[in-house]
Amino acid sequence: AALGSMEIAKHDELRVQIGAALKQKARDIADIYNHIVDDQNTVAAMRRYDRPDHETHLENGLEDETVDHMRTHMLASAQKLSQRFYAWKATQFGVQQLTRGQASASPPGYPDVPEYDFKQAKKAVLQSFGHLSPQLETLARKFFTTHHLDALPRPEKESNPFALPAGPDDYPYILVNYNGGLNDVVCGLGHELGHGVHFALSEKTRGFFLSENTTILCETAAVFAEMLVYDELIRQEKDPLRRRMLDAERTEGVLMNAIQQMTYYDFELRVHEERKKGVLDAERISDIWLETQRDFFGPSVKLDDYDRYYWMTVPHFFNTPFYVYSYAFAQNVVNGLYHDYQASQTKGEAGKQQFAEAYIELLRTGVTKDLYQTLRPFGLDVENVDFWEKSLETMQAMCDRVISPSQNKVKRNPPKPAP
Repeated sequence: AALGSMEIAKHDELRVQIGAALKQKARDIADIYNHIVDDQNTVAAMRRYDRPDHETHLENGLEDETVDHMRTHMLASAQKLSQRFYAWKATQFGVQQLTRGQASASPPGYPDVPEYDFKQAKKAVLQSFGHLSPQLETLARKFFTTHHLDALPRPEKESNPFALPAGPDDYPYILVNYNGGLNDVVCGLGHELGHGVHFALSEKTRGFFLSENTTILCETAAVFAEMLVYDELIRQEKDPLRRRMLDAERTEGVLMNAIQQMTYYDFELRVHEERKKGVLDAERISDIWLETQRDFFGPSVKLDDYDRYYWMTVPHFFNTPFYVYSYAFAQNVVNGLYHDYQASQTKGEAGKQQFAEAYIELLRTGVTKDLYQTLRPFGLDVENVDFWEKSLETMQAMCDRVISPSQNKVKRNPPKPAP
């Protein structure tokens, strides 16, 4: 979540402390990770897979080449997208290189990130779903009325948000920790309710055995919901500068989903490949990690020890190898879907209804179609290079909208006279 300007120094200090703690545990965690990676490589070899991520592609119903197209295009685009974004942010702070606290903060001159009480968040999320389809709003509202959503933070509660399918005879359950921040609204409530509505539709339509979804389709539903919620928050905001700030936050979130998650995937591939030659010590793993993260941030962000050892904190690397590319794949799919959704808003009620029905049918799919068939009604062909190029154009337009209005620092309020 974005930081307010007053929290930057505190954030950087905390990162130093966490980085030191991670460094102390690096040798043990590296030993564990080496065993996990070696086991994955061994299983892939026994099953005669050409690559360690092939099993994940099979589970997602994707060809290796399709994922390779994404990896190539996303990593090659970093310089003109994510690196450009952080270079712009550095100019806003008036520095050559951002600290990590600054990189996570709103630029100077922007209002602090707004706080939303739970009623405001609930209203915004439900309205955003309702703009797409009253049916989706009704399904989302049911989580609140049936107490299938646990949002109150409390000691010893699981910190990571998640949605739990409950089968066709029940209703999914959602767990989040709502603290009032922008991230809590969009990536907490919005993201998890996207999952929840998806599970509800697929389970009621397909039954227990056919309702299972690929990770990519699951994340598509959740990321699409995030985009809906961001649009609603921007629509409700009256302050032009705050609207621009929200747009910048959305753009950064999209870049993190589409490109940073690909650098995570790149890290996994590189570690798996080097592990075939022998054990990697903690520092070598951390070197690979920093190299991949520099690909995302570029020279305008100073990476610290927390960044160096942050790979130790990503549960997907240990529990669900290569899952991370699902976020990137989903974001690219959502870029295409959202373009169609926005276009449908200009076609009158018939156009809106047509898109809504097609999108709801996508959520109902389960395992009855593969991803290629599921996306066909929207004209999205993930095997075509044009699909990835158009997604990059969408992200380029988002960056331009944030950066181009002024290459200079945003206009600040004049300083108050000294008493």
